[in-house]
Amino acid sequence: MTTSSAAAIAPRWRLVASEGDTVVITTLDADLDVTDVQRRSRENWWDADEAGTRWVWSDTNRWYPGILDARSVVARCHDLRLTHAILRRSALVTDPDALRTATQWDVAATEEVPPVTVPTLFDVEGTVPAGVPDDPDEVLAEFRRQQQAVRSSSEAARLRLLVAAESAGALLAVEMHSAGLPWDRGTHEHILEETLGTRPPPGEQPERVREAAARVREALQDPTANLDSQPKLLRSLHRVGIAADSTNRWELAEYDHPAIAPLLAYKKLTRLMSANGWGWLDE
Repeated sequence: MTTSSAAAIAPRWRLVASEGDTVVITTLDADLDVTDVQRRSRENWWDADEAGTRWVWSDTNRWYPGILDARSVVARCHDLRLTHAILRRSALVTDPDALRTATQWDVAATEEVPPVTVPTLFDVEGTVPAGVPDDPDEVLAEFRRQQQAVRSSSEAARLRLLVAAESAGALLAVEMHSAGLPWDRGTHEHILEETLGTRPPPGEQPERVREAAARVREALQDPTANLDSQPKLLRSLHRVGIAADSTNRWELAEYDHPAIAPLLAYKKLTRLMSANGWGWLDE
């Protein structure tokens, strides 16, 4: 490789952080030493010519939407929040103490999501963590902690693959949320009617769900059995000798009773109705 071609290769790591109204971009070499620090305006920090590098930032949900708005994409990133959650708990990390001490990175999605009447597939609004550190010193310190944890592990290659996949998934999730999911309403309605029956009035169950529920109650010999309350359903199951501790389908499948098959069918249909049914389609 010639000197000129080597110089043209993007740096291995570029850390992105906030400093007031400025975006601070810190370049690291393979030994994690700082080789360059740039300060750019928040409105124009992203340069598409730098797309070949691996960007390191506090949270993909925070930084990536702006890049997509600039009509560009990122090929590789390192999400510090997601990686921290993996490494601090991983049995493959030899000494996780430094990561576990950095409790400022133990942040889940904290912003409240407005309640919805029917759950939908892409309920992701309001999930950007508000407390994840984003200043240059914290971002650099956490990245070095994570790299030390990975490099000191006897399973370093496995950990690198795991955290890279997690960060890639974060990029895909933001891209899907930005672009939406192409789908044909008529096709979806046909699938729902074929599987569940005609769309019912608000507050009522579709035909196939009612039929499955009737078969369960008949097998339980309990016409008033509440199939949507786990404690009440378990009591109905116990009365006919199904000594299950939960309504998990894997546990229910262990029992040989006429109520099991229709109950599993009922659970599958109601899950489809709530997660991907007409409410989801309208949303």
